[in-house]
Amino acid sequence: MRDLVCVDADDVDAFRAALTEALNAGGPAVFPQRARTAEAGAAARKVPPIAAVANDVALVIQTSGSTAEPKRVALSGSALRAAVAQSHDALSGAGNWVLALPVHYVAGAMVVVRTVVAGTELLRASAGVDGLWDAVASAPVGPLYAALVPSQLDDALAAAQQNGRARALLRRLDAVLVGGQKLEEPLARRASDLGVRVVRTYGSTETAGGCVYDGRALGGTRVQFDAAGRVFITGPTLASGYLSSGGAGAFVTDAEGTRWWRSGDLGEWTEDGRVRILGRADSVIISGGVKVNLIEVEEALHEHGWGRSAVAVAVDDPHWGQRVGVFLDGSLRRHPDGTPVADSEVSTLLDARFGPAGRPVFVRWLDAGIPMTETRKPDRGRLRDLAADAAQGAHNKVDRGEGV
Repeated sequence: MRDLVCVDADDVDAFRAALTEALNAGGPAVFPQRARTAEAGAAARKVPPIAAVANDVALVIQTSGSTAEPKRVALSGSALRAAVAQSHDALSGAGNWVLALPVHYVAGAMVVVRTVVAGTELLRASAGVDGLWDAVASAPVGPLYAALVPSQLDDALAAAQQNGRARALLRRLDAVLVGGQKLEEPLARRASDLGVRVVRTYGSTETAGGCVYDGRALGGTRVQFDAAGRVFITGPTLASGYLSSGGAGAFVTDAEGTRWWRSGDLGEWTEDGRVRILGRADSVIISGGVKVNLIEVEEALHEHGWGRSAVAVAVDDPHWGQRVGVFLDGSLRRHPDGTPVADSEVSTLLDARFGPAGRPVFVRWLDAGIPMTETRKPDRGRLRDLAADAAQGAHNKVDRGEGV
């Protein structure tokens, strides 16, 4: 067994030093955690404490828990090195990296891992686009990369469209890896129009981050889909497993002895042989006997301009089985002429697109915006809690003869 040490994720220097020891000198495995999480105790995260791990484990990352119970994922040194090699092979070779994401999540941790393995520079960006520009401006000569989530790319592009210096700094990046959630086409086009190379990534903590770039599996990674369209992944970057009791059945071995990770996502092949991710397997609900894909509901709202951060959730219903609930950013509740958007307009749009099964049981505009996780993904766990109250209010309206 190998010791496992917790490192404050806010102390990036300490994390990088511990990771260097783990990967290059046989030091303890590293578990980055935010200080407030460690102080709250393992019980608050519903994951038992771990004192030691298997000898091959170098890094432990806890999943965000935004869609399910958080799990501690054990990643071996060989998996991390394979992920680095795959990524650099797909880009312009090894390079310096801008760190703009938290290191206690896999996307941020892998930025640090790439610099440790390749011996390149790590440029830390403070919060906001100004922090990103400062980090890029301080980079030495040579290939330079960054990993961002879509909302960060959106902010960077908005600044670059208004400011020549910002535009030049954004173009200084040889590639921007974008993952964590779906990259909408309008955002991708804006980046392309500005001459920014964006690489769409797909992967997870269980695959040591992105292992599919622009729909193509990297290196020795293989992707397949079962009859229902669920995504399965195998390859050299696969995690060793979980340290916690959750996630039973996530790793499976086929008849040929190949070990696969069973994701929570649905996908398909495009005509040119690329991987297309359709959304989470649990995003499809049955409403009155009709299938409704919540991801498609969100996309319909995005297309209409109301839903930059729209989130559709499943709501249990005694008559329909399940129905759609919709949360929207309150700052977008305006037509171009300044008049407010009525809830009924949202309902009518979805009814026309998906039929009665897609008509939402409630529409809620959140003045504080859509709640986000630390990696700037919608906090679906928190929204599910809000949905229960919103649905009860909507049912009460129905009882009084009112409607959405």
